[in-house]
Amino acid sequence: MMSHPAFARQLVSLVIISVALTGCFGGPEADHHEPVEHFVPDHWPADLLDAAAKVAERASALASQSTESPTDGSGSDRRPMIERELRDVVGWVPEIAADTPLTEAQWMVVHEASEAMSNRLKTIRRPMDEETLRAIDEYRRLLVETSETLLGASR
Repeated sequence: MMSHPAFARQLVSLVIISVALTGCFGGPEADHHEPVEHFVPDHWPADLLDAAAKVAERASALASQSTESPTDGSGSDRRPMIERELRDVVGWVPEIAADTPLTEAQWMVVHEASEAMSNRLKTIRRPMDEETLRAIDEYRRLLVETSETLLGASR
């Protein structure tokens, strides 16, 4: 039978080993007050008006270069990147609009228009057809009008 001092030594040893292992794997607790850095793409819009401008820029680039290949000087085709960025901006608009004082009904209009435009842009015809260009311009105008509504409400 084990004596009390021997049992106590074994118990202390187990506790020390447990604490050591927990300390090694547990690490310090995360401080939830430290700022977390996130990657923000260069084409992330600052607001709805900026989103409208970015949509127009990319649609214009795609439309004007329908017969020639848009290159970055190295000879590589930039069209897939421009198309991706256009889809990105349209996909981000509801999130950007949610950070504004829009009412839920106003936000829903922007959200539904963004969903419809995202679906339309899943496959972009080359060259970009007039119907898609008109739809993009209507979407851009909605963003501008919504932005103007926000500016008018803040005055």
